[in-house]
Amino acid sequence: MPRTVFRYYSVVILLLFVTGVFVPGMSVGAQVHVALKHDQSFSVAGNPDPGTVQSFLDSQPGVLKQFHDGPRSAAHIIESYAAYYSLNPHILLTLLELGPGLLSEPHPAQTILDRPFGSLGPAGFTAQIDWATREVRAGFGPYSKDPVVTFVDGSTTTISRQQEPSVVAVQRFLALGHTQTEWRGFVDRYAPLFKHYFGDEPMAPTPTATPKATQGFLGLPWPAGTRMIHAAYFDHVYPTVDKGSDGNNFIVTYLGTSNVSYNTHDGHDFYFPDKPIGTPILAAAPGIAYAFSTPGNGVVVRHGGQYAGYETVYWHLDQFDVKFQGKIDNQIGVPVQAGEVLGVSGKSGFTDGGAHLHFEVRHNGLEVDPYGWYGGGSDPCAAWTAGCEASVWLWSDSLRGTYDFTPPNSPAVPDIDPPTGTLSVVQQPELSLLVHFDGHPVPSIGMGFPEITAADGAALHYSDGVFGKAVTVPAGVNLTYPITGNVDLNAGTIALWANVPQSFPTNGTNRHYLFAASENPGDSAHNIYTNTLTLRHQVNQNVPEWNFWTVDAAGLRHDLVVTDTLQPGWHHFAVTWDKPTGAKRLFIDGVLAGQATGVALPSGFGERLEVGRWTTGYGEAGIPMDELAVWKRALAHAELADLATRHDIDSPNVGAIGSAPAVPTRDVTLDTNAIDARGGIVSVQLKRDNEAWGDPLPYYDSYRWSITGTPGLHSFAVRYTDSANNSTEVTTIILLAEPPVGEARLTQSDASTGTFSLAVPNAVGPVMFQVGAIADLSDVAWEPLVPSKTWTWTPGAPQIAYLRFRDANGLIGSTLLLGPDMHQIFVPLLNR
Repeated sequence: MPRTVFRYYSVVILLLFVTGVFVPGMSVGAQVHVALKHDQSFSVAGNPDPGTVQSFLDSQPGVLKQFHDGPRSAAHIIESYAAYYSLNPHILLTLLELGPGLLSEPHPAQTILDRPFGSLGPAGFTAQIDWATREVRAGFGPYSKDPVVTFVDGSTTTISRQQEPSVVAVQRFLALGHTQTEWRGFVDRYAPLFKHYFGDEPMAPTPTATPKATQGFLGLPWPAGTRMIHAAYFDHVYPTVDKGSDGNNFIVTYLGTSNVSYNTHDGHDFYFPDKPIGTPILAAAPGIAYAFSTPGNGVVVRHGGQYAGYETVYWHLDQFDVKFQGKIDNQIGVPVQAGEVLGVSGKSGFTDGGAHLHFEVRHNGLEVDPYGWYGGGSDPCAAWTAGCEASVWLWSDSLRGTYDFTPPNSPAVPDIDPPTGTLSVVQQPELSLLVHFDGHPVPSIGMGFPEITAADGAALHYSDGVFGKAVTVPAGVNLTYPITGNVDLNAGTIALWANVPQSFPTNGTNRHYLFAASENPGDSAHNIYTNTLTLRHQVNQNVPEWNFWTVDAAGLRHDLVVTDTLQPGWHHFAVTWDKPTGAKRLFIDGVLAGQATGVALPSGFGERLEVGRWTTGYGEAGIPMDELAVWKRALAHAELADLATRHDIDSPNVGAIGSAPAVPTRDVTLDTNAIDARGGIVSVQLKRDNEAWGDPLPYYDSYRWSITGTPGLHSFAVRYTDSANNSTEVTTIILLAEPPVGEARLTQSDASTGTFSLAVPNAVGPVMFQVGAIADLSDVAWEPLVPSKTWTWTPGAPQIAYLRFRDANGLIGSTLLLGPDMHQIFVPLLNR
């Protein structure tokens, strides 16, 4: 299936360069009140401010202070829908007293709680709040003339637009399901009742307006490089989430065009085809973030400094980030920087169609389109002063030149950056992920793409490593790789080099992770973290330790802990697991440091393998790491000892994994991986030896090809081309050679030992051999070839031995089976 590159984050262009002051003078943990678009205020830390809905209800005698509709409190329901629809919750509270008397009546009839706004709306308190909020919000207009309402008795009346817009909206709503006489009574009582509870007259959304931004300041609300489809646009004629008629059946986009989705939309919907559920959603600018779970999961970020009065909305999330633990639906704000993860995309709440991100921007409580207005003439939103503001381009200049984020009247910044790519010949089928970190995070072997999220100005850092360059993942940056296709749940090995410091950076937990994979990394409330596998450095009672920590699906944890006695410098780490036997092992510098059996191992690892941390903002190792490799089997001790001595598995030569490819067959698999800072790879061309470049092909993860010509050195090359016609060529050299054909003969045997004569005619370079009692020789050390080898038979077992040879190219011949009980039968090697 074709693959397009989307999860790469250029350290030069595509990190989120968003300017703007957070909340001036705010220190961590400070108690800060942020003015909202209406007349609410919320505290950033600690307990909810006295102005919150719950605090207000607690001061009233009515039933709503303790009322719940299902698991959600009345305050939670009111606050959530008010935030979602951008409506002052004081309006809802006044309406809840105006007719049903729920602020003052401690024991209302159940029928009133079920339908506080009357039988015209849907049944259920939550459904009624949703319906009422939607209707009132739509009532803000725009109106080309004074609106006319019809009552249940058939009479009509005209509502004057020469009133506060929120009053017009409320009067329109109060006509639903009532007679004109009832309506006039409600209208006469509404303003005095509002003033009684909230100390002022009903008023337009923000008491203190702030000026429009003079330049764009919003960064991407998802990781740069993520493939996105712009599914629905902001309607400049009638941007309201109310689904009733707006008097037309079309939408007017920021370009003045129509025939797109969807009429009355007050934001933009973005769909992520590669990961509809689970794409990280990021704060587009710094501010204070508030999490709501009704309707659906959403985050509202209120921005400060020179962008005070602006807020961005991110809705339909599948999950919240761990930073919101204990702060959902209680109006406790969380400071965030541009590029910080808020949660992941999903389809929570009412969504038309599949999972997507609903992204919305408000200024001074009014809806605005972050894409501005380029349709000619004045923005139609300007006529709707009650609920919409004439829009200006709000996306950061750092995004210019990228798809969908370049102003229409601005020439795009030319894309002159070529793709970054790798090309490898697959030699070890069970090697599923290999990253050399030689100046970039692109795998040499592997499925999927690196995913990087970074705060403003942060980037991966590269320095000298064990082989070429090494990567450091600093605070503010996440580097992850897909679990699917790369990490096997049943059995596997994860290995890497790490430059261990004299002391690790200080953090609040004294835990520093080399890597981590978890289905439940945000479970800080229960500290169970089901289905987790990590390797971390920790300090326990002032004793430094290494911990290969796992948690199974039921929450049963196992800590394989060894004391840290390492000197500063480069060290090799590897963990292996085998789920059927419950075996797990930790190797440090090729030595078995700890092992356990019968352990309940995870049945899942989540979606991403984190490198250099636990999860966003937690457990950063902050140290250089090199040569990340993952196998879909538990490597043997001898193989890990090879890696720790800077050899590839079964290779006689010092070097990085896969650095000296030699193959015994002409048919090969080429593993291709490439990324582009501004989009996808549009074509791939392949070249063999001195042949001409082949025709362009779709970009796939790998290609099967064959070597032509005589044995010896051959080359394969790949040319990756991006959408701007920039290209990168990568070449790899491979040796086609015959594996060694050895001769072995049993020359002497008794009850305890046997002697073999060994020879490899016409061998290439120094030859090594292995001999063992079982067919799997992966855990047997290689020895220099000698003419004669004496072998001790296994007591009580057949007198047999398995033997094979390896030449200087690293090619391994067939396994030979020798011994008096096997009559010198030759069998082919069955590779692990």
